[in-house]
Amino acid sequence: MFVYKYTRKPVLIQYQITDYCGKQKRIEFLMRDRKQYREARKTMKLQKKPQARGRPKTLDLKKFLPLSHYCISCTPEPMRPDYLIRFPQITPCNLNLAENPLSPYEIVLYSEITEFQGFFDDVFLFNDLTHFDEVERCLNKDGIRTGAPCLRDMLIYKFACIQSGNQYYEGFIRNLRFFGDLTFRRLIREPHFIPSVQDFSRMFHAVPPRVFKDYFFQLVQELLEERLLSFKIMMWDCQFVHSNSSDYKDKRTKKYSDPDAGLGVHNNKFLGVGYMCSTLYLYCGDLIVPVFCELFPANRNDTKIFEQTMDLYEDTGLPRPLLILGDSGAYSEANLELMARRGIIPIINARKNIVKQNVVELRDDVRVNRDFIPREWSDEEILKLYAIRTAIERCFSHNIQIHNARRMNVRGIEQARIHRFLILILDLLKILTCYKVGRPDLFQTFTSFSRMKNGITSNEIQYRVKEAGYILLSEHGEEEME
Repeated sequence: MFVYKYTRKPVLIQYQITDYCGKQKRIEFLMRDRKQYREARKTMKLQKKPQARGRPKTLDLKKFLPLSHYCISCTPEPMRPDYLIRFPQITPCNLNLAENPLSPYEIVLYSEITEFQGFFDDVFLFNDLTHFDEVERCLNKDGIRTGAPCLRDMLIYKFACIQSGNQYYEGFIRNLRFFGDLTFRRLIREPHFIPSVQDFSRMFHAVPPRVFKDYFFQLVQELLEERLLSFKIMMWDCQFVHSNSSDYKDKRTKKYSDPDAGLGVHNNKFLGVGYMCSTLYLYCGDLIVPVFCELFPANRNDTKIFEQTMDLYEDTGLPRPLLILGDSGAYSEANLELMARRGIIPIINARKNIVKQNVVELRDDVRVNRDFIPREWSDEEILKLYAIRTAIERCFSHNIQIHNARRMNVRGIEQARIHRFLILILDLLKILTCYKVGRPDLFQTFTSFSRMKNGITSNEIQYRVKEAGYILLSEHGEEEME
């Protein structure tokens, strides 16, 4: 028996014939909760409308003319750049809901103190990680062991390692044992288990990379359902990540220690042996979201990387953008024609050595092919749109400056995919948490959610509340904060 509780509709109760054969199982769904609403829709037995009896009446469509026959033909007005860069203001969620996992003083911290940047615990309290529980169950059913009591707990430790900027897990474990592991007791299911480096090695070799990729797209779908994404402007770029291998070939085998990696060189600058992380970001005003990523050997041509990335993006089923921005690495006439056939306006910076195409120099460092850009757009409007491309550089910079992910501690392209998708998943989790706690101003603050709840004292909380202008009326309120 399923019970569907609506806010403004009568409660529905759905019975099943099998329920009368034995003990009834009552399952309730709160329909105002988006997650429970999606689960309830899966249980509903929707019936088709009965077909009308009798012989169907057929119409001779040749006698009817289309509506366009009676309309006056005219040329549609071209799309303006001002429409592309106009986005609605994001309305934060209400923190005063009954199912809110925050305590009263935490609601005050989020809603009233602008300097407060959130707790790392809330990233997992407001988001669902049951996807990995189902993955662990399927792997154990097939006889594959992840090497630890709980896959979800290990991922929480891994996300904490990334957020704290530890390049290697050994350094994170030393810090955790130095300051104490009580800060994670509320988040994990096995409070006395701290995974080792060997546990992570077994886990990443047992769990296939598609598991993390599927969860990444699950988070993107949740952002779509929350109406936070707008597929107008998309940005593309590559970021180099160094593999855990030598930059020189073995003298005996004449090969690199990582056979999947390639030697990367960018603008005559030696990068080393590693991979190129080809990533697509959506620009939505105050929000910049990664929506796709694929890894290639670093010796692959950027033009081919862009082409293959866009082909793989088409297979995801996500909407096509109206405009795509890219640097000179993606420029080729074939790529411009590919975007034009798909109805996408490409503003891709051209190289200086291109002289036989309709390339116009808008600035010393900006050259675009005018054949694939609407004629009505002025040079100033094109430059204004192209200036948005620098946002992807800021999104890439925190991977190096904050997460310290310049070099991997693993080898192989499959492990490189896991390494990159874990960082992107953490970014999406933090974006969703910013929205759910009502702090859209923290969307692009990559240092947010860098403190644990057990790591902040009650005196510091009282000080922050008083600094915000609140007056503590009694000692009972201070004890409640503790």
